[in-house]
Amino acid sequence: MVDTFAKVSGQTVPYKVVARRLGDVAQCHVYTRLAHDLISWDVKRNIAQMCAGA
Repeated sequence: MVDTFAKVSGQTVPYKVVARRLGDVAQCHVYTRLAHDLISWDVKRNIAQMCAGA
C-alpha cells in the first residue's frame, strides 16, 4: 500500500515497520467473489485507483 500511494502521488511516503499494537488485526483478506455472490457487489477500482482517489 505504501509503495502504491508513493507511486500514484509521486511523493515519498515515510513509514516505519513496528510491532502490532494490542487489538491490531494480524492480516486482512478480501474475497470479492463472495461479496458478489451474496449481495451482487462488484469491484470497480483497483488499488492504484483507490490510492489516487484518496
